Amino acid sequence: MIFKRLYFTITCCFLQSTFSFTQNTDQIIENYLKSDVDQKLVVLFENYGDIEGLSADTILYFIRDLQKNGIQKNREDVLAFSNYYFGNYLNDQGFFLEAEKKLKAAKEFFSFREVDSMLASVYNALGNNEYLQGKIKAAEAYYLKSHHHGKKSDIGKFEHFALANLGRIYIGQKKYDEAKQILEDYIAYNKKAENFRNVGTGYGLMSQLYLDQEKFDEATEFLERSMEYNLSTGNPKLIANGYTNVAIAHYIKEDYERAEKNFHLALAYRKKAGDPFFIAESYYNLGDFYLGQEQADSALVYYTKSYEIAKENNNQLGEKDALIQLAAVFEEKKMHKEEAEKLKEYIAVVEELNAEKLSRELNILRTSFEEELELNSYQGHQREEILRDRVAETNRIWDYWIWIVLGGILVLTGVIYFAPSRKK
Repeated sequence: MIFKRLYFTITCCFLQSTFSFTQNTDQIIENYLKSDVDQKLVVLFENYGDIEGLSADTILYFIRDLQKNGIQKNREDVLAFSNYYFGNYLNDQGFFLEAEKKLKAAKEFFSFREVDSMLASVYNALGNNEYLQGKIKAAEAYYLKSHHHGKKSDIGKFEHFALANLGRIYIGQKKYDEAKQILEDYIAYNKKAENFRNVGTGYGLMSQLYLDQEKFDEATEFLERSMEYNLSTGNPKLIANGYTNVAIAHYIKEDYERAEKNFHLALAYRKKAGDPFFIAESYYNLGDFYLGQEQADSALVYYTKSYEIAKENNNQLGEKDALIQLAAVFEEKKMHKEEAEKLKEYIAVVEELNAEKLSRELNILRTSFEEELELNSYQGHQREEILRDRVAETNRIWDYWIWIVLGGILVLTGVIYFAPSRKK
């Protein structure tokens, strides 16, 4: 049970986006608000990864602000960036059809302008869109296009960032030699660029490559290297993820003492980071660990803590996961009354989640629809302006030809009038 759930954590925490992680979010927001529209593009592009974890309203503010600036200042490039960010956001929310529309609209503009760096970014996001839907072949094609345009841009960052995603695909296709070559290139570049977060990602994927082949010693070695680079970033979230993955590797190798130690270290760093979602997850992981060790009482303590933190912070997904495990522990302990209570709570939370999901989806779709209306209105206005200009230009040309014709008639009349005089 623990193996399946935590192994999933390793495979899913490395989906590589374009965005980097640099500053705290308060500083990013302050920089954005005081910037002009061109600088806003720079601030958002360099720091979007940091704000992805903020509330949906905050992210949508940035997106709508870009769109408003694009319309007010008649800047198609700003509107293209707005579509690009909205596409990434919709990808994260699971609205893949809407995301694809936004990303393809951005692609159309950047293709017309031949901006290879942004085409690399957009194709990478389109690859993520397909990958998240399980369309692996289509995702691979987009990642290869991203790599192609990254090379054309002659900027190392854009040339290499799709390689992690390609590596993951080749691991899934069991093309281990190709995956290894790609990941070694990715790691070497990011070491040279001193992007230690991406180095940690590369080593994490190398560990996945060996886990997939059941070479657990090599997998553990690469996870520990990934851990070293995560530590060097000083980012407690990344460090906690690293300790979690190392704990999983030791658990798979049946080194339970070291696995337990690393799960507790992961919890300590997640407490330091202060994100209640991940704190609840760490308690849940420890509950899994102790349940797997047939220590039901300890598992009960950690699952209960996970449930309490999730409930305090309105994390219904965390509540749902903890409740079903608490019911399993009570079943094992033959405490059927408590088991029944937890199952009732579980059903209630699932119903709330379904209602909240519907409400959230409607809100996102409404936002997407409103943005589409504003964009269509802007484009309609642009078409009217173009048509008006063409009509004015046509009128000018027509007036010009009228004067030419009139002049021609006058000349011809003069010729006819004076011709007899010359004969006389």
